[in-house]
Amino acid sequence: MKCGDCRFCCQNTLVVLFDYETYPYETDPFPSLEGLNMLKTKPNGDCIYLEDRCSIYKNRPEMCRVYSCIRFYNSALVKKQTVITENVVFSKIVHAAKERNK
Repeated sequence: MKCGDCRFCCQNTLVVLFDYETYPYETDPFPSLEGLNMLKTKPNGDCIYLEDRCSIYKNRPEMCRVYSCIRFYNSALVKKQTVITENVVFSKIVHAAKERNK
C-alpha cells in the first residue's frame, strides 16, 4: 500500500530502534520496555522526523520499513495503544527472524 498523503504511522506509533541501527537518530528510552530506545516524538505525539513528509525516509528505521497500516486503512477508530503494541510485537518478530538467519 502506498502512503500518498497519509501520515498515520508517523503520528500514532512509537518506533522501536534495534541495536544494529546505527544512523544517528534522536532517541528516547522506550517507556515500557527496558533497554530499548525509540525515535523521539514531538509534544503532539508525531515522529520528530515528520515534516511535510518523512525527513529521514532513505535512512528510516526498520520498524518504519516493515510497518503495514493496510489493516487499519478502512478503520476510522483505531486505539493508539493497540497500534503501538501490535507494531512492537511485529518488530520483535522481524528482528528475531533476522537474528535466526544470520
